[in-house]
Amino acid sequence: MSADWSRRFLPPVREHRQLYVIQDPGSGFLKIGKAFDPEGRLSQFQTGTPHQLTIVHTHCCEDDAEAPALEPMVHRILAEHRVRGEWFNVTLDQAKAAIAQARAQLFR
Repeated sequence: MSADWSRRFLPPVREHRQLYVIQDPGSGFLKIGKAFDPEGRLSQFQTGTPHQLTIVHTHCCEDDAEAPALEPMVHRILAEHRVRGEWFNVTLDQAKAAIAQARAQLFR
C-alpha cells in the first residue's frame, strides 16, 4: 500500500493533546493552552494580532486525559499573573515551572 493512498483514505493518526506556550512579542505575555495541533492553534490566533506570535514551549501529554486536567491546574498556579483568559504576564521559566508543579500534583 502506498503512502499516498493511506494519506487519502485512512483517518489521520491522532496524537495526544499538548500543552503549549505561545508568546506575543508585542506585550511579552504568554498564552498557555492545550491542543492536538499547537501549530494549527497558533495560526488561528495569528489572524487576530499584528505581532508575530511564536510557540516557545510545548509539553507532550502522556494520554488524552492529561492536558484537560493539567491546563486548569497551571492556570490556577499562575492566577495572580493572569492578564485575560489564557494570557499571563510571566516569563517562560515561570510557565515551565508551573507546568512541572501541576504535573507533580497530578501524578502524586
